[in-house]
Amino acid sequence: MRRLRGRSQQADAARIGVLSPLSASETTSAPFEAFRKALRDLGYIEGKRINFIYRWADGDHERLAELAADLASSNVDVIFCAPGTPTAIAARNATTVIPIVFAGAGDVVATGLVESLARPAGNATGLVNESQDLAGKQLELLIEAVPTVSQVGVFWRPSNPSYKNLLSRFDAVVRATGVKVVLIDVERRADLEPAFETMKTSRIDGLLVQADDLFINEGTRIIDAGRSVPTTYNLPARVPSNSGRADGVRSKHPGYVSTGRLLRS
Repeated sequence: MRRLRGRSQQADAARIGVLSPLSASETTSAPFEAFRKALRDLGYIEGKRINFIYRWADGDHERLAELAADLASSNVDVIFCAPGTPTAIAARNATTVIPIVFAGAGDVVATGLVESLARPAGNATGLVNESQDLAGKQLELLIEAVPTVSQVGVFWRPSNPSYKNLLSRFDAVVRATGVKVVLIDVERRADLEPAFETMKTSRIDGLLVQADDLFINEGTRIIDAGRSVPTTYNLPARVPSNSGRADGVRSKHPGYVSTGRLLRS
């Protein structure tokens, strides 16, 4: 990957395109601030040696292709895309020339983002999110935190290629504990209200939310819904969050600090 060019004037600063499915309010969130700090620590000062060009999809995956194409035509030196596999795929489909650094993408070999983890080849590299492979462990942690759970709902986005065959990844824990897992499809914001109703009608008493930008954007709303239903459904939950925590169970986010260092290499 080409190194970001050191330049003396702001007009000649390297241009970093930032593609994200999140909202513009995330500009000041902890992960993105950590990303910018990592670059500052390496001597890449915003407004001097680098400039950021942001494109936010505001939770709408259908906009990612358009925004990625816009960045690719904007003469950026590199595209940083985070979080999520669909975001990285949109960037990769928009250009095979501009270097791409992703954070939080999953199943990157199967989706064609890289040839292999050892040798990515092509123009894309980054940090892989293996949370889809840790689904069983996440369920174990939820059961450890709340041993009384018996019926766990799982919010997931079926179109996210990282979560193919998700249900089978809970099999071992289900057999060992007898806890039942119910997949609840949430493809867009409008699906959340029906999903909350499914939680009630299915007598869900624990909630596991898969890592996806939709749930990061709507994390507070999801937790609040779990609190607002009757007491029997006052749900323990594991929800991905930019703040690094969820309702009683910690949640981790892609390592943007390490990704910032990748941009330099």
